[in-house]
Amino acid sequence: MRLTELVTAAQQGDSFAIEQLYEKYYNEIYKITYDFTGNHHTAEDITSDVFVSMICRIGTLKKTTAFSSWLKSVAVNKCRNYLRDNRESPSLNGIIINPAYRNKIFEKEFSFHPFEILDAKETRDTVNCIVKDLPPKHREVVIMHYYKGMTIKEISFALKLKTGTVKSRLSYARTSIEKKYLSHKKRE
Repeated sequence: MRLTELVTAAQQGDSFAIEQLYEKYYNEIYKITYDFTGNHHTAEDITSDVFVSMICRIGTLKKTTAFSSWLKSVAVNKCRNYLRDNRESPSLNGIIINPAYRNKIFEKEFSFHPFEILDAKETRDTVNCIVKDLPPKHREVVIMHYYKGMTIKEISFALKLKTGTVKSRLSYARTSIEKKYLSHKKRE
């Protein structure tokens, strides 16, 4: 069955379709929740909550083609709520950078993208520490875009922000990371 057919069937209460969606998306949703929380037990709990919400609210989804983005947005929002309620910062331990960003060093002339050069553990650790210290609204878009490979449109949908706001936050974060990274390298 195609995804849109699965979603439509799940919206009609088909338990087999719901099970198929769960199996298809469990690992991806778990990775998002783990990357935000850094704790396996917490990530498992939030992932379970995401799928309970999916079952309860899938009927409200108007465009079946938007299911993947919708489910990711549920996961991100559950993580944000958890972190806000528990006053925790997301962990960056063990995150694997999206391979699409590894091979390029510069997107444009004079444009700095530190996530694209994270082959060395030391560099990765330095950048992860810098990202962890970003303000939460900038940190979450960086994690979603560079670490989880979400598009600006998907982030915009997930966070209920305008695409211009997402771009602005990413730009601020890149500039801030560049300055801190270069300052760190000068001290070495």
